[in-house]
Amino acid sequence: MKKQRIVYLDLVKLVTIYLVIFGHVLMRMVNGYAVGERLINFIYSFHMPLFMLMSGYFASNKLGEMPVIDLLRKKGLQLLLPAVTCTIICCVYIWLAKDHPNYRDEMIGNSWFLKTLFVYYVLFGLLKRLPVNDWVLCVVSCMVLFVTPGCSSLQVNLLFPYFWGGASFTEIRCT
Repeated sequence: MKKQRIVYLDLVKLVTIYLVIFGHVLMRMVNGYAVGERLINFIYSFHMPLFMLMSGYFASNKLGEMPVIDLLRKKGLQLLLPAVTCTIICCVYIWLAKDHPNYRDEMIGNSWFLKTLFVYYVLFGLLKRLPVNDWVLCVVSCMVLFVTPGCSSLQVNLLFPYFWGGASFTEIRCT
């Protein structure tokens, strides 16, 4: 039997994607206009947390039952392959278009949210294997990420609580 799509959740995902695009377009167009800056600040105040919340909501709690190699393969193909492909395309473009390209920033920042999601899915899948209450896992894992050096470069430490929150909504809905 085919799973029914939840239309209002698809709509939330669509709006979130468009807010990300709109925010990036606005950043290139504003040039100091106060209204545009306020709109950018408003959009950026919630669009990525909402995206991670939705990603957590759709993360299967069965990730903890999936063999680790299958989890790495599935999420690697789904998330890392597009991130690497997009990064390569952008690096070739900046190599052709600029005199002094900054490949380092492009490699780190390009499609950062896909890399972050990969970390979340793998970490979530590994944590779900532990025989510990989910709330304890959530609090402890978020605290550990906040004190782990380097976790802020892809916002891994800042957005993981939203991912957990979305996954918790799934459990509440399923019970």
